[in-house]
Amino acid sequence: MSPFSRMARMLLIMHSLVNMALGAYSFVNTQEYAAITGVEASDRALQSIGLATVAVGWYQLIFMLQGNRRMMASTIPLRCGFAAVMATWDKTPLVLYELCVVWFCLLAVFA
Repeated sequence: MSPFSRMARMLLIMHSLVNMALGAYSFVNTQEYAAITGVEASDRALQSIGLATVAVGWYQLIFMLQGNRRMMASTIPLRCGFAAVMATWDKTPLVLYELCVVWFCLLAVFA
């Protein structure tokens, strides 16, 4: 494993922990999450987003710890799709953030 791949893997492990924390926060405190992100939805919808975020973070953490490159690569289309949806909602910072995560996934898989 190259130094770039190791660095990308470590960053993705940290990213997965942040995903889980953000998902838990949006599940517990929906109104604050909506105010921070600008997402306008019902509490149940925000809680669903939170649970999905926790799940994505958990799976990403497991894939990174296992070094499962195929599963890491399988998340790239999902992340690109999410970035496309955020682009249609004019959430440029989220698009850039997600594209950075895609870049680190590519480094972790192919470097």
